[in-house]
Amino acid sequence: MSTSKLKKLSASIESARALVAIVVIGNEPTNYSQEAVDNFYTAIEEAEKITAEESPEGKSVEDAQIMLQTAEETFRSTEVPLPEEQKTKIVQLIGTDSERTGSHSLHHGKIIINFKDGAAELSPELADKLIEDGYAE
Repeated sequence: MSTSKLKKLSASIESARALVAIVVIGNEPTNYSQEAVDNFYTAIEEAEKITAEESPEGKSVEDAQIMLQTAEETFRSTEVPLPEEQKTKIVQLIGTDSERTGSHSLHHGKIIINFKDGAAELSPELADKLIEDGYAE
């Protein structure tokens, strides 16, 4: 059996242990569930059993490497995602700085848009429509 494959597996195990050591267990964004951590630990331990054998077979080392890579991919996919931020666009009312000072309201169709010092944070679609219609820049 190739010692380089065994070294690669050992390095993968070390990397996996380092990864799982820094994760936070919980339900918040970027956290992992306890179940996901436990499953990943189980895969790491299975791979370690192969490296602990006196003369591991090449096929078993390769299988352990593949199993550990698959377990890591599965583990990473269980990370609690960040919430999708609603994308917005800031527009300025057309006019001079002195005309923009203070609070203003713009009635656009059935929508009332409030501006503070000439600026408003809007959905990209609405912002583009105001720009297209000549109310904002």
